[in-house]
This record gives sequence, structure tokens and C-alpha cells, in this order.
Amino acid sequence: MESWRTRLRPRRLDRRPLRPLVGLLWFGLALAFVAIVMAAIARTPFIYEVGVLIYSFFVGAGYAAFSAMVMHAIGKGVASTKYAFCQSLGNLPVVYMTALNGYVHDRFGPELDADDRSVSPPSFAL
Repeated sequence: MESWRTRLRPRRLDRRPLRPLVGLLWFGLALAFVAIVMAAIARTPFIYEVGVLIYSFFVGAGYAAFSAMVMHAIGKGVASTKYAFCQSLGNLPVVYMTALNGYVHDRFGPELDADDRSVSPPSFAL
């Protein structure tokens, strides 16, 4: 006779739903690493070009992982509408950060844009 714990536990744990999320997290960590390395090493045109190419590669890989996560989440019915809606939600951070940067620039001038010491420590702590 089986115990109640054995009956409630799934027989085969399916880890496939986590793969897109794990990929997205790894690509995000890679982006952070590339940005930190670019900030720490010498600032020459060649280093900048190589750094931007590597950074762009990981941005594209992150978008691919995000698309895989969205496709996994939407299921089968009315897939194109749900995909477009979820992708548009993914663009909201781009819109509101652009608006916030414009507001900060208009309110405080370009000095705060170029030197964001007040924003970096709290965001790094998060």
C-alpha cells in the first residue's frame, strides 16, 4: 500500500517548463558580466567594438530565450494573439525607462544623465 506522500508526489518531474526561464536568467547574468568587464577594462575603440558585439550577441540570445518562454506559456489556442500581447508587455520597460530618462534629463539637466551616482548604489543593492 502506498503512503499518502507517494500518491501526491508526481511520478515523473517534468523540468522542461523551467528551461526557457533558466536560459533567460543565464543570458541576463552574461549581459551583466559583459557590462562590468566593459566598464572595468581600458576604453579603446577596439575594446568598445568587441564589447558591443559580445553584448549584442547576449541581448539577442536573451530575446530568443524570452520568446521561448512566451511561446511555452501561451499554449495552443489563439496563439498569435496571445504571443503578440505577451511580447508587447515585454516592451513596456523600454518605454517607461525612456520616458523616465527624458523626464530626469528635462528636470535635472544632462549632469545627472552622465553622472548617475545617486541611482547606481540603490539599483546595485537590489
